[in-house]
Amino acid sequence: MTIIKAVDVGEVTRAILQMLNDHPAIGNSNVAIERSGEPPDDPGPFGWVGIYRSQASFNPRALGYGSGYRDHKIRLCVHVRMSNLDSPEGCEDDIETLIANIVGTILSDETLKGTVDNLAPEFTVQYQKQQIEPDKDEDAYWIQVANIFFEAETTVKEG
Repeated sequence: MTIIKAVDVGEVTRAILQMLNDHPAIGNSNVAIERSGEPPDDPGPFGWVGIYRSQASFNPRALGYGSGYRDHKIRLCVHVRMSNLDSPEGCEDDIETLIANIVGTILSDETLKGTVDNLAPEFTVQYQKQQIEPDKDEDAYWIQVANIFFEAETTVKEG
């Protein structure tokens, strides 16, 4: 019997975590980066990044491989939160810089440290909300939230 092995998606999220921590503008900036963590209500002055797996699909791919072989598509989400004490514009600038660094880091190694074969071409940034906490008083601060969605592709292989 042939044993087929799927990719451990935890290895993929660990690779992304390491890539982000290794990037000097992210890893050395006091941005909190976690895998599968609970997003904080207050991301703090440096921001917060969560790495999540969203979906895994196994589409049949028998041509040239035989039965049991499939494409393994892994949908991933990087959740980004940023706060700013000064202004909503400052918060937008901060979160956009962080998003650009995250997307650039991921695109710099489309195998995600060898855990997948490649990335699908589509990256989507979905902005969720902008809010002011607590109220419009002298202690107010602005929070912006975005999700970066992308898909990694590989093939299940003989294990």
